[in-house]
Amino acid sequence: MRIRSLFLGGLALVASLSAALAQVNTVPQVGVITSFNTQKQTYSAASSFSAAASATDIATICGSATKTIRVQSITVTGQTTGSAVVSIVDIVKRSTRNTGGTATQLTAVPLDSNNATATALVDIYTGNPTVGTLVGTTSVQALLFGLTSTAVSVVPALFNYNAPNLLSQPMVLRGAAQCASVSLNGASANVTAQVTVNWSEE
Repeated sequence: MRIRSLFLGGLALVASLSAALAQVNTVPQVGVITSFNTQKQTYSAASSFSAAASATDIATICGSATKTIRVQSITVTGQTTGSAVVSIVDIVKRSTRNTGGTATQLTAVPLDSNNATATALVDIYTGNPTVGTLVGTTSVQALLFGLTSTAVSVVPALFNYNAPNLLSQPMVLRGAAQCASVSLNGASANVTAQVTVNWSEE
C-alpha cells in the first residue's frame, strides 16, 4: 500500500510539473519570463578622410529629439604621410553640439532594411570645429598612425560600449544636443583617419 501511494504521488508530481511547463511555454503567467527579443534597430556609419592639422574632434555622433540613441561601438584607425606617430584617442561625451569647422554628415546605413530611417547624426571633420560643452572622457586609447607608404597592418582603436551584462549599459545619448566625439586632442598631423560608428535607436 505504501509503495502504491508513493507511486501515485510521483505520478501526480510529474503531471503537475508537465502542466506548469506547458503553461510557461504557451500561456505565460504574470511575472514569468518565457523569452525576450534583444534585437534593436541598429545602424552604422563609416568614412575614410583627411583630418585637420592639430585635429581636435574628428568625428561625432549626436542624439535625436525623438529617439534614445545607444552608442554600441566606435572604431578608429589611421595613417600618416609624415613620420609614424602614436596619438592618444579620446571618446568624449558633450552636452552641446560642435559648431563651425568643415563637417560632412555621413550616411546612416540600417543593418536591417526594415529599420526606420535613422535619427542620429554622424559627422566627420576635415577642419576643426568649435567643440561643444564637455561632460567627460569615457575612454582613452593610444593609436599608432603608421606610414601610408608601408603595408604594415595597424591595430585599430576599438571602443566597445556593448553591454556585457544586464548591469551595465552602452553610452546613451538623450536629446538632440548630446554627442559622443572622437578627439585627437590636437596632436595629429597629416593623418588620414578611418572611423566607424555603430548605434541603436529606440
